[in-house]
Amino acid sequence: MKELKYKEFINEILKNDYSNHLYVEQGVFDNFYVPFLSYMENKVFEFLQHNISNLKVKEDTVLESILCSSKESLIEVALKTLITEFYQKKSNERLGGTSSKEIYESYNLSLKNVANIKEILNKYEVLSYLIYQRITAKYNLIEESITNLVKDISKLRIKFNKKFSSLESISLNNGDTHNGGKSVLIFNFDNEEKLVYKPHGLEGDEALNNIYEYINDKKTLKTKLYNTNIINKGIYGWQEFIKYECCLNREEPSNYYYKIGAILAIFNILKTGDIHSENIIASKDNPALIDLETLLTNDNTEGLEDNLLLAYFLEINDSVLGCYILPQNLEYSTIDIDLSGLSGDAGKKSSKITYLELKDAGTDKIRFEKEFVVSTENNNKPIMNGKKLNALEFTSEIESGFKEVYSLIKNNKQEFLTLLYRVLNRGVYRQVLRPTFIYSKYLQASYHPKYLKTFEARLNLFNIIKDSDARTFNNNKIKNEKCLKEIESLMEDDIPYFASDFSSKALYVNSSSIIDNYFVTTIKDIITKRDINDLTMKKQVAYIRNSLLTTKEDIFHNDSYKGERIAISKDNIDFSLRSIGDYIYDRAIFNTNKTSCTYPNLNMHGNKMLIGPINYSLYDGGGLILFLYALGKELKSDKYLSLAKASLKGVEELTIQDSNTPMASSAFSGIGSLIYIYFNLSHLMNDDSFHEKYIKYINEFNNYEIGKIDSFDLIGGASGIVILALNIYKQSKDEVALSVAKKYVTYLYDHLKYSERWNYLSGFAHGYSGFALALLKAASILKNEDYYNLSLKIIKKEDSLYREDIKNWIDLRSKDNSALNYWCHGAAGILLARVKMSNYIKEEHKEIVMCKIPEALEAFIANGFKKSSNHSLCHGTLGNIDILRTIAKELNLPELENKSEKIFKECINYMAEDGVKYGLYGALGMVNFMTGISGIGYSILRKKNPTLPSVLALEVVRREMINR
Repeated sequence: MKELKYKEFINEILKNDYSNHLYVEQGVFDNFYVPFLSYMENKVFEFLQHNISNLKVKEDTVLESILCSSKESLIEVALKTLITEFYQKKSNERLGGTSSKEIYESYNLSLKNVANIKEILNKYEVLSYLIYQRITAKYNLIEESITNLVKDISKLRIKFNKKFSSLESISLNNGDTHNGGKSVLIFNFDNEEKLVYKPHGLEGDEALNNIYEYINDKKTLKTKLYNTNIINKGIYGWQEFIKYECCLNREEPSNYYYKIGAILAIFNILKTGDIHSENIIASKDNPALIDLETLLTNDNTEGLEDNLLLAYFLEINDSVLGCYILPQNLEYSTIDIDLSGLSGDAGKKSSKITYLELKDAGTDKIRFEKEFVVSTENNNKPIMNGKKLNALEFTSEIESGFKEVYSLIKNNKQEFLTLLYRVLNRGVYRQVLRPTFIYSKYLQASYHPKYLKTFEARLNLFNIIKDSDARTFNNNKIKNEKCLKEIESLMEDDIPYFASDFSSKALYVNSSSIIDNYFVTTIKDIITKRDINDLTMKKQVAYIRNSLLTTKEDIFHNDSYKGERIAISKDNIDFSLRSIGDYIYDRAIFNTNKTSCTYPNLNMHGNKMLIGPINYSLYDGGGLILFLYALGKELKSDKYLSLAKASLKGVEELTIQDSNTPMASSAFSGIGSLIYIYFNLSHLMNDDSFHEKYIKYINEFNNYEIGKIDSFDLIGGASGIVILALNIYKQSKDEVALSVAKKYVTYLYDHLKYSERWNYLSGFAHGYSGFALALLKAASILKNEDYYNLSLKIIKKEDSLYREDIKNWIDLRSKDNSALNYWCHGAAGILLARVKMSNYIKEEHKEIVMCKIPEALEAFIANGFKKSSNHSLCHGTLGNIDILRTIAKELNLPELENKSEKIFKECINYMAEDGVKYGLYGALGMVNFMTGISGIGYSILRKKNPTLPSVLALEVVRREMINR
């Protein structure tokens, strides 16, 4: 029947001669579309003549808008085929003209003959069907919407307080098409009045308005919540058109972002999804939500492997990040540009997602070229004084709005649930079971001429989805059934549309069929069982804060901010350590049987931070694991030892790459991290299984091609590898470790021996001190004078950067020759390195190494422990205290040890009173090592057990140190 319909439709249209019909030329073989546009024009004109009674219609401009939209729709499905046919004709020299435009026009003119159009459509039968689908769907939508407009116009004028006197045009192509080509459209009236028509019910909008009313009635918020005016007609609905309006005073941006926080609290509890940049309009102080189809979402993980990665994805999806309002800078994301409701902006270029852009239209070089997608302008970001506002600058307002509404709901949970049961039990809610852009990519691919010749070819393309899902979901029966429904929709040229109601497990498909028991549980049960408590609130606030920080250009920049409240005791180290251990435990994301876990972390990718599972690097997850094992052993706690084992298994499962792919040659962020962790754990825990893994990775590393390394410094390159390998060799006499050290010190020496090339930073982690210590250590163990002499030159070079007036080495990254006091940059790290060098320097050269230490140490003590500093190991107070302890121990300075003890107590007092500050400024919930709570905990633990190695110096565990 379908075949007869579309063929009859095409044949009926192509009976007539359209050679005298004219429409706007766009250089896309415009004559091909003329018969179909003429058909649409006649149908719409006839409808308008006989069905409009109580509304003025400006027919010429309304028709123009409809025909413009119709042509765009036809171009999308037909142009690739027309270009293919054009080039075939051109190659056969069957076209006239000499210039590029003349050759194009020759073919375009041939399409005035309907016989030539018939020839094309006979060759591409699917194209005929798609033209039929697009024209009939567009007309049906226009007829339906205008009929409803005429029927409802009196109520609409009253409800929206508008005249709606003369319809001047219709904006179509607003969003994806579903359920037979239906999509949102906008009626444009005179006096710049507009009205939004939605071809589905607006139960989500009604429900949210009821929730807002409930919250407003409590009168605890600083401003009222309100959304759009609507009329819900069950199978369709009307929504007021929201204008994108600037903020007029300072209070309005504050209120806007406060409301964003309030909305996040509601949406987190409801598990709302898909509120991206197209679905929010910033209207002065109000974030207007214009698409609430996905107000409620459900999950079905049947068929997926029950592993830690799935647990991580479910956690993220279940958090405030899942509604898509917050910045979506996430690892594993299929989309690499931020399209979120809060920070999605124009001009962001993807490096993953492509589209086909038309080039040289109207010429014989007309073609499509693949380009990377660039995000487009939306109306989601508030504007004030002509500038878009940055959500990061309103973090406190967002968090305040979130906490106030979340607390309100928490304190009235049963009452709130009763409200939800009442207002959500009507209608259905869209379920986005696959990213919409994936469907769009398949549909765009299906418009290639090779898929337009037969329906079988088109079906084979869409069956790729089915085959892929069969592998992903292990041929799960119910997922296969859903996939067949997706393919049915795509064959009909629709984006698949799934929905679910509040109280059942059914999946509704395209408003026409049902898959019973698709979901394991109901949305009602999910919401009822949600943990709405203080711990969950704190976790969500951390997600809010950290997602906003991913938009910050310099996350290491020291802003003034309050610390995170963690129970730190001023005089009980064990209490503080247990508090930190419990804090880490509470933030773990476990697999189902709790044998492995991970943690959400801010991971550096080039110059950008992404939220992702914590990795194996010593800087992040590796150091965390070392701390947990040491904590569990020191406190004799099975809880922390089990957590350590689960954390180690987690990084092994998620982030340790296949051994066929070389890891970075780095002690703090590459294979050196694994070598360091497993070597230390084998000694700390006296466990041969750790030693076996150490042997695996040290041997693997020894076989690396040296050319893979691209850095020389301690933290990321050769210097750190040399120091680590030699420390291991001194402890274990492992010849493989010595081989690694020899290889990398040779590499380091070869690249540093020409001093005229030196253009490096001062410092230990990133500069000269790290180079010098590695070379001196190697010179001592390998008896190599070349390394020794080069190290002296490097020390002198670094000392040329010493400023006598401030008793510190300048930071070459600064514009004013200022200096820092951290392990990574500045005096702290340099002093640590110099003291370590003193163990390898000859007596006659000790002055070169040690001459700056007394005065630099004095300045460091005066300037390196400010109350305003963060508490991290990398560039914070506890890292500096750790260094001070090491210096006191190495130089046998009891007075300095006493000084470090005094500073340590002051720091603990600061943390107890003002909260813990991380090395990623402003971040919350950071459990990583060098900038987070586990490193802070390790420094405190080293106060309790000084025999634990200094990670900052890449020291290793000695058996006799631990088995005390």
